[in-house]
Amino acid sequence: MKKHLVSPLSFGLVAAVFAAVVVSVVNGGSRAEKIDHYHKAREVVATMFPDGRITEVKAERRIVELVEVAVIVDGVEKEILLTTTGEVLEFEQEVSLQDLPAAAREAIEEIGRKRKIEEIERRETFCELKWVPLESPRVDYTAEFRMRGKDKEVTVSGTGQVSE
Repeated sequence: MKKHLVSPLSFGLVAAVFAAVVVSVVNGGSRAEKIDHYHKAREVVATMFPDGRITEVKAERRIVELVEVAVIVDGVEKEILLTTTGEVLEFEQEVSLQDLPAAAREAIEEIGRKRKIEEIERRETFCELKWVPLESPRVDYTAEFRMRGKDKEVTVSGTGQVSE
């Protein structure tokens, strides 16, 4: 049996909770619309992380309008990225180098060449661009470096395959 961060039942609940949210807060939505985003996000967080505490909710426009929910669970900040219709697109949290699978850690260390890693995020992707649910979440790791005075970011899979 495959383990999912969010069960199929939770996906259905998330979709139902967000079904009515269709107006863009980013493009000047009313106060009532902004409150609606918060209330809907609170219901999603209660389903996914019952002990979580929301620290921020904001609408984002990528190709479509998205809702980013920042939540704290056991003192750890996590971010959930949702569509306005309730699909969970991504789940992110900061991790340490030691938390990575060996191949991912080795790839990041090789690319970074012993430079200080400023941040590593673990990202689970649940849907692709067409918002098609994945059979199981795709997990990758993004590390940020300073290289030759410039910020550099590298994303690798758990098997160490570099993407982007």
